[in-house]
Amino acid sequence: MGLIARTSGTLEVLAPQPFSLSLVPKARSIRQNDSVQTLSYRVLFDRTGGFLGPVYLELVGFVGRGIFNVNPIPVGASEALLTFDTAGMPTGLFAFDVVGYETQADIPA
Repeated sequence: MGLIARTSGTLEVLAPQPFSLSLVPKARSIRQNDSVQTLSYRVLFDRTGGFLGPVYLELVGFVGRGIFNVNPIPVGASEALLTFDTAGMPTGLFAFDVVGYETQADIPA
């Protein structure tokens, strides 16, 4: 009998996305012991598909302290400011995600 090869895959069809988020800038750098120990990112919000409600934000994967200036992003607003306090943090590269939810109940516990 000859050799047989096989491969597998998956396909997931998702519901339409009611909004999207983007981060400006994508990356920032700060030196330890700089006189300014905070830095900020703009979380930009784009409503699609007729979505009109607020968006609840969650910071995921970051071990330090990050604060949104508004949460949720209110109806009619198009951005929030995410600020990190880096005082006392070790050197290194710290990845994070910002996730947006249609309702506060959607945020995982």
